[in-house]
Amino acid sequence: MRVKLIVWVLLFAMTGTAHGQLLKKLKKTAKTITSTTANGSSSALSNADYVKGLKEALNIAANNSAVTASTIDGFNKNVDIRIPFPQDAIVVKNYAVKMGLKPQVDVFEEKLNRAAELAAKKAAPIFLSAIQSMSITDATGIAMGEKNAATQYLRKTSGVELSNQFKPIVAEALASVSIAKYWKPLADSYNKVSLFIGKEQVNANLEEYVTSKAVDGLFLLVEKEEANIRKEPVKYGSDLLKKIFTTK
Repeated sequence: MRVKLIVWVLLFAMTGTAHGQLLKKLKKTAKTITSTTANGSSSALSNADYVKGLKEALNIAANNSAVTASTIDGFNKNVDIRIPFPQDAIVVKNYAVKMGLKPQVDVFEEKLNRAAELAAKKAAPIFLSAIQSMSITDATGIAMGEKNAATQYLRKTSGVELSNQFKPIVAEALASVSIAKYWKPLADSYNKVSLFIGKEQVNANLEEYVTSKAVDGLFLLVEKEEANIRKEPVKYGSDLLKKIFTTK
């Protein structure tokens, strides 16, 4: 009975059922945690089922996000995660646009996003490693947590590794698109003027900047995927996901 109650609490948390319906649902515990097979036998959803189902949901969210982010224009044309001109060097952008160099600014920003798209290709296996290590305790925390608890779990368990893996890829990507060719003229042009007007010169760390933005953008996509799975699990096809996420 204790196991059933734990399982039910998990189920209730993941369905998003209103708090006022808790009593009504508890009365139906025996029915809602049990599925009847074609031959009339019963199969209860165990804690292991919930861990398996949450891993499946995370796999879907992580893989979909990695694919989306790593495609051409996955970052560049996605207004939610597109990487803009570095904020700590925004004076360079403003000066360049004022001097009629907006086309060069646009190309520079595109190259930053191309680097992020290339780095995102490494995300899927890093996510998979974090997902495979999920325990029952982790699953319970996700089930009882916020609506983006799964995303938070991935960020906690894979965020640092993503950054570490992304940095050399971003550096190589920035080099491959000759980012210095687009950045140096803009920065040098501004810095020459800044010497005469007493302004601080800029030297933005593009590798750190793109890496940070790429990781943040990727987790934003994961969070959106998680929300979709919680809201409409039927669309994702798995019987286990339907049982875990669908209100009975």
